[in-house]
Amino acid sequence: MIIEKYKNERKTDKVFNMINLSCICTNLKEVARLCSIERNLTYHLARHTYATQTCISQGVPIETLSKLMGHCSIQTTQLYAKITNQKVNEDMKKLFTKVNGKYQVLESNITSDIAHKKFSQWLKVKKIFPEKK
Repeated sequence: MIIEKYKNERKTDKVFNMINLSCICTNLKEVARLCSIERNLTYHLARHTYATQTCISQGVPIETLSKLMGHCSIQTTQLYAKITNQKVNEDMKKLFTKVNGKYQVLESNITSDIAHKKFSQWLKVKKIFPEKK
């Protein structure tokens, strides 16, 4: 078990030793050097990348991420973690799958051209969900 493996290395009564911010920054600089990353990696950048790329883009709910990040308020997490276009597309596809066939569109005298002018976002939806023929 991992806790037992590091038991003899403990410096306090905590399960794992906590490293300070300067050690984290030093480690990030080393990671950047080893990976030939020219950008300055910071603690904040690492947290932001973890929130957006590792959690949100993989479907972790914002409420769970808020707890993982140690935020007292979910509003902090909402400001901190940007929602990616990929995530929005995936969520819309899931919604479409759930509601597909459950609702009926009433007949209308609005032509396709008028609808596209009034509802320009429809073109984007049509690209994501092409009509079945």
